[in-house]
Amino acid sequence: MTVSSSYPSPRIDPSGSRLYPFGKDPAPVRAPRVLEGLVYQEVVPEQADGTAPHITPLSQWVQVVLRYIRQVVTAGSQASDNFLCSCAGWCVVTFVLGVCDRHSDNILLTGSGHMFHIDFGKFLGHAQMFGKIKRDRAPFIFTTEMESFITQEGRCPQRAQDFVELCCCAYNLIRRHSRLLLSLLELMLQAGLPELCTVEDLRYVHEKLRPSDSDLEAAHYFTRKIKESLESPSVKLNFLIHAFANMTPSDLSGKSEAVTPSLSKFIRRAAAKGVQKVQKASGRILGELGVLGGTEPVGTAGCERSVQLHVSFSAPRLCILLKHLRNIYLPDGSEPSSSVIISLHTRTCQISSHKVKSQARTCAPIFNQLLQFSVPQLDGYFLRILVQSRGTSLGQLRLPLGTVRLQEDIWYHLGA
Repeated sequence: MTVSSSYPSPRIDPSGSRLYPFGKDPAPVRAPRVLEGLVYQEVVPEQADGTAPHITPLSQWVQVVLRYIRQVVTAGSQASDNFLCSCAGWCVVTFVLGVCDRHSDNILLTGSGHMFHIDFGKFLGHAQMFGKIKRDRAPFIFTTEMESFITQEGRCPQRAQDFVELCCCAYNLIRRHSRLLLSLLELMLQAGLPELCTVEDLRYVHEKLRPSDSDLEAAHYFTRKIKESLESPSVKLNFLIHAFANMTPSDLSGKSEAVTPSLSKFIRRAAAKGVQKVQKASGRILGELGVLGGTEPVGTAGCERSVQLHVSFSAPRLCILLKHLRNIYLPDGSEPSSSVIISLHTRTCQISSHKVKSQARTCAPIFNQLLQFSVPQLDGYFLRILVQSRGTSLGQLRLPLGTVRLQEDIWYHLGA
């Protein structure tokens, strides 16, 4: 299907094979429905007389989401993997290039699970302003609902670690080509783009790439940006404002007794306290469809408690990147808010120590925290790693530095 130039933003249907124009004129597309940051769109065929289909009232958003999820999850875990990889890629790209004006209509999802962005009119940090306040204040768009879909409602928390690892890997790969990227952008300074016309615009990308940082420092930095985006309340507020600003009379038409309760629920869902309710509802939907059936949580019998470390050494600088924990549970089986103490020892005494806390209650916390020690050599020194939660020991490890494989991500088993 050829998309007319009068429609600025093409739409893609859940099958991932046809493009549909999106605009104010009649078109064979149902209006997008917002579910806390993800756009679920149902494309329906034209009527026999060629007229546009009736737009579903807001009160029927649950049925729209149900039908769309049935199409998305047909491919099983492949759709979830596609979403994880595409979401990671777009998080890195939109962060480095400072893509702004991100709202629910600019983030789309295909039937195969691929997420993608459209509309790049604002970039390099040139965000739209609401008075004196920048609308785009999060580093990039990564919401709790996206995390929930990646981890299958928390049943596979290790997938969040896979997401962070993929983001950091992609970020470091781009950073290795910082000079090439900046050179290409410099060639575009005379292109007449209002967002790319001065050296300050190039400096924006340079600061995002942080070319002077090591890969470990960059991984630590980007992990903080992921957490910052995940906890940003401005994203949900932007989505809510955009949804109301783009409502048409047909969205609000119908019986008042049917529309008013639905509109009230929509507002509550967009509020922070409504997020948990939406997540539980989507979990019941996925459970009904059998998507989560047979999936066992991490930490079941046979799984070992472990910690992932990346160790590098250039005398006298010893760098320890505390990456992740897995299968960490309290004695009663609940998920803890854990902390990790890493201390450097000789055979006779302790030299120094660092403590890192996880704010989230999970069996697979994500840290990517860079710790530094000063030692003249590795032989004769060892690390003691203690995982605990409110005074309760959850595992420990004694790691002689002379036997450690350097410059590798290694999982180590935690003893009792």
